[in-house]
Amino acid sequence: MTTRATVNHFYSQDDCLGLGATCEVFKGISKTGEIRALKVFGLRADHDMDREIKALQNLRHPNIIKFYGMEEELGSKKLTVIMEFCEGGSLLDLLNKPENAYGMDEDEFLLLLKHMVAGIKHFRKKGFIHRDIKPANILRSIADDGQSVYKLSDFGTARPLDEDEFFQSLVGTEEYLHPAIFKAAFFDRDRNRQFDMSADLWSLGATLYHCATGRVPFRPHSGRADKETMFLMISKKPEGVISGIQAKHHGEVKWSRDLPDLCPLSLSLKKCLTKILASLLETHPKKLYTFDEFFVEMDGILEKECVTVLTTTTTISPFSRIYKDPQQSVQHIQKELEKETAIAVCDQKLFCDGVSVSTELDLSDDVRPFTMARPIILISSKSEGAVTTSNDPYMAEISENSVSFMSTCQPELDFKTARRCRDHIGLLHRQIQRLSACQQHIVQLRRQLRSNMRNCIKAKHLKAEFVKGILTDVCRLIEKTLDQDNSMRPQAVDKLISQIRRELDMYSDGCEQKFFGSQDGSLEENSWCFESGTCVSKFARWLDIAKSLCSQFSDRRKKRRVSSLDERMTIVEKKQMKELMAKCVSHWTDHCYSKTKFLLDSFHVWTRHYSEAEASLEKTEDHLENAKTLVIQLASQVISKSPNDESISSQKSVSRRNQEAKSIDLIVNKLIQETKDSKEAARSMRESLDSLTEEFENLEVFNAN
Repeated sequence: MTTRATVNHFYSQDDCLGLGATCEVFKGISKTGEIRALKVFGLRADHDMDREIKALQNLRHPNIIKFYGMEEELGSKKLTVIMEFCEGGSLLDLLNKPENAYGMDEDEFLLLLKHMVAGIKHFRKKGFIHRDIKPANILRSIADDGQSVYKLSDFGTARPLDEDEFFQSLVGTEEYLHPAIFKAAFFDRDRNRQFDMSADLWSLGATLYHCATGRVPFRPHSGRADKETMFLMISKKPEGVISGIQAKHHGEVKWSRDLPDLCPLSLSLKKCLTKILASLLETHPKKLYTFDEFFVEMDGILEKECVTVLTTTTTISPFSRIYKDPQQSVQHIQKELEKETAIAVCDQKLFCDGVSVSTELDLSDDVRPFTMARPIILISSKSEGAVTTSNDPYMAEISENSVSFMSTCQPELDFKTARRCRDHIGLLHRQIQRLSACQQHIVQLRRQLRSNMRNCIKAKHLKAEFVKGILTDVCRLIEKTLDQDNSMRPQAVDKLISQIRRELDMYSDGCEQKFFGSQDGSLEENSWCFESGTCVSKFARWLDIAKSLCSQFSDRRKKRRVSSLDERMTIVEKKQMKELMAKCVSHWTDHCYSKTKFLLDSFHVWTRHYSEAEASLEKTEDHLENAKTLVIQLASQVISKSPNDESISSQKSVSRRNQEAKSIDLIVNKLIQETKDSKEAARSMRESLDSLTEEFENLEVFNAN
C-alpha cells in the first residue's frame, strides 16, 4: 500500500474513488481527522483544474460538492483539490444496484429531483453551465436521519455562460450528449461549431430518464460502439419521443413516447415527467425547454402533496400516488382516481385506518402522511367480481429478456447473464414488497369492516328491542283500558299497532341475512405473503445470494487468466444461479402473484355483498325510526285517555323504560369503543333514545297536570 500526502492530508493509492481524463480522485484524511475527497490532477491539466477551482469557489450550496482548498502533493508537486467526501458514492453506483435496475423508488426519485433542481438553480444563478451532467457526476451523501443528500460534482468542464452565449469545446459523455455535440465529436470534427446551454438540458433529460427507468434513453443494439446508429437515433427521433431501443443489429428502432410499464413511478408522476422529458430531449430550439421553464415545471411537481391510495383493481401497481395542491380536498383525489381506475366518483368508497373517508375531509388536518404503510383504500360500491388483470408483466419481462448461461466458461458473458438474473430477482423483490403490503391492508380492512357491520347490527337489535318493549307496555295498557271501557279503543289505535309491527317485521328481514351470507371463510384460512415467514424476507435472502454470486462472476472476469479451479467454480455457480432463479420464479407465480390475484378477486365479490348489506342497514334504520315515531304517537293517544291509576302505572312503565334506555346507552358506549365505524350509528341511536325519553317525560308532565 503506497501512502501519499499533501501538506495537510494523507491518502492511499488503494483508496481510488474514480479516474478521469486529467485526474484521479482518492479518499483521504486530514491531519485533524476529517475524511475528504482528494482530486489529484496530472501535470498537464492546468486548464481543467483552474476551471474547476474557479467554479467551486463561486458555487456554495448544500446540493453542490463543497470545496475546501487546494494543496500540492509532496514530492510530485501535483496540484490537489480538497473536496467534500460523499460516503454514499455516486448516483450511478445507486442505479447499478439490482433494486434500481428498473428505476428508482418514487420517494427517492423525488428527493433527487428536489436536490438537482436546487443545485442547478444555484449554478445557473451564478451564470455557470456544467456541460457534463450525468449520474456519475452526482454524488450522494447520507444525512444524520439516513436520508440521501444529492450533490452536483465534477466541475472540470464547467464555465460561465449566459443565455445568449456559445461554447466550442467537445465535452461530455456519449450516452448523455446533445446531438449537435455528438456529431461534432465523432463525425464532423473540422467544422466550425457553436453550442449553447441546451447541452445541459439534453444531458439533464437523459439523466432523469436513466434514474426513472434504470436505462439510458437511446440504446443501439451494439451499445456505444455503434456511434452511427446512436447519432441517427438522437438526431432523427420523431417529435415527442423520449426513448428508442434497437433490439437487433441493423434492426428497426422501437420508439416510445411513454415511460416503460415496469418503471416504478406512479401514473401521476409518469404523466408529469413524460411531458418534461419530451421537452428536454428535443433538438428543435423553439420546442426545447429553457432552464426557467424547466424550473417552473419542477417546482409545480415538488410543491404538491402526495397521497398514496391502494386500489383493488390491479396486481401490476396496486398503490397509486395522487399529487394535489395543499388546498385541494378528497374530491380532487376521487376525480384523479376515476381517470386511473375507471371507477366513477359516485361509486367510490374511501377508507383509512378502517374508517370511511368523507369527501369533505380536509386532508391537511391529518398530520400523518398517507403512505404505502398507511394508505387511503379505494373500493367500488358496484364491484362485479373478478376484475383484476390476468397478465403478469413481471414474468413477461423475465421471460422475454432471459438469457441462458453458455456451456463453456466465458467470464464476460457469464457475468452479464448473472447480472441479468440478479436484476430480475431484484425486480421481484421490489414488487413483492408492494403486493405484501397490499395483501395486509386488504385483509385488515375486511376484518375491520366485518367487525363494524356486526356492531352496527348489534346496535340496531338493541334499538329494535327497546321499541318492541315500549310497544308491549303500550299494548298492555290498552288491554287494561279496554277492560274498563270498550269504547276507548278506536280503529286508529289498531291501525297504528299494525303499522308498527309491519315496520318491525321489515327490520327483521333487513341486512343481517345478507351480511352473514357474505362471510367467506376461505379468505381467513389462506397463508398470505405478509404473515409468518414473510415472502419479503425470502426474496431479500435470495437477492443477497444472487448479489454474492454475481460478485464472484464479476471478480472472475477481471482476471487475465482463468484457472482450472475458476472453471470448476464457474460451473458450480452457474448451477446455483439457475436453481435460485427457478426458485424465485416458482414462488412468485405459484404463491405471491396468484395469492394476490385471488385475494383481490375475492375481495371484489365480498365488497359487493358488504355494500348490499350496508344499503339494507340504512333501510332498517328508516324502519326503526318509523316504528319509534308511531309508538310515540300511540303512547300519546292511549295515555292521554287512560284513567289516573292507569296513568300512574304507565308513568312507572315509562320510568322503567327510561332506566332501560340508560342501560342501552351504556351498551352503545361500549360498542363505540369496539369500533370507530359504529360511532355514527351508535350516536344516532342514542339521540333517538334521548328523543323518545323526552317524549315520555312530556307525557308524564301532561298526565300529572
